[in-house]
Amino acid sequence: MTDKEYPCEGPQLRLEVIEAGKCPLGYQLKDQFRISYPAIYPPINKPMCFLALTKANEALDKYDSKNPEACFSCPSCFENKVTFQLFEAPKNNEIHTQIADQLKGFSLFRLMNNSELNNIAKDIHLKKFEQDQQIIDIGDPGENFYIIHMGAVDIYAKDKNEEDKYNRLITLGPEDCFGEMSLLTEEPCSTRVIANTKTTLLALNKSAFHRMIQESQAINKYFFGLLANRIKTTNDKVSQQKLVGGIAGSLSALSLVEIIQIFKSSASTGILHLKVPIEDAIINICGGEIYSAKFGKFTNEEAFFELVKQKDGEFQFQRTDVEIEREIKIPTTGLLMESMRVMDENNT
Repeated sequence: MTDKEYPCEGPQLRLEVIEAGKCPLGYQLKDQFRISYPAIYPPINKPMCFLALTKANEALDKYDSKNPEACFSCPSCFENKVTFQLFEAPKNNEIHTQIADQLKGFSLFRLMNNSELNNIAKDIHLKKFEQDQQIIDIGDPGENFYIIHMGAVDIYAKDKNEEDKYNRLITLGPEDCFGEMSLLTEEPCSTRVIANTKTTLLALNKSAFHRMIQESQAINKYFFGLLANRIKTTNDKVSQQKLVGGIAGSLSALSLVEIIQIFKSSASTGILHLKVPIEDAIINICGGEIYSAKFGKFTNEEAFFELVKQKDGEFQFQRTDVEIEREIKIPTTGLLMESMRVMDENNT
């Protein structure tokens, strides 16, 4: 069984509950059905009412684009009246606004402004999974970032001793997210994710996810904070280095000092490329230690101290095993402490 995907593009019509008694199926005021004739999608995680559907078909038969509104009540709920009204679907920008309003309720997005939320809403797709349906498997390429809207998922890791055994690590519920690590690190997925119950996910594809973290300082800082914590709690140095490989972000959300601390804690080796307003720069790192730096006319320690003053720009880490000569003799810990003094002087 494949997952059901509903792009957030406007259907032709919508059917909204405008009066709600004690519906046995749990319909509530303002619940909406999305209609893209001949398909009809009920409210998330609520069943379709066959009796209401019969009346809806009658309303659709009488639909007139010049006078599209139609109202009817469910024929089975005499004492607990449930009334529906048929409307033309809102335009795409109105749908995106509705989705953005829903995102405000998620803790991950509370620090984002309306413009940022609207941009994300345009990229979101709903994906529905049945109970026990696999969402991600170990080794899959990172393709989507997921936020649980309704339902729950179980995260499994492969047993180290038994090849065909998987151990459940955790169960995630509404507002929890997953899939971000493989997108941040460019590494294949390291866990298996299975729907614990009927589950609806909000999904952002890879390009939309990277656009989101580039455009929002709050989101950028949040995800790289997750990455830093993940590295600190991973004891295996090889695994740490895989987590770091290929990461990129914004200096406005994550300072150069914080970035270097991530590389030091993971004993990473590679080249840190920086694009700042003045000109591009590179820092060569080996085993978590800074070996050399180049920034315009500045080199090594002087270049690094000038770079820590930069508040804007972008960075990307390129993992490499190429050996280079160490030109900066100061240990990286000492370099970071001295750079903090430079930053304090720069702020006064």
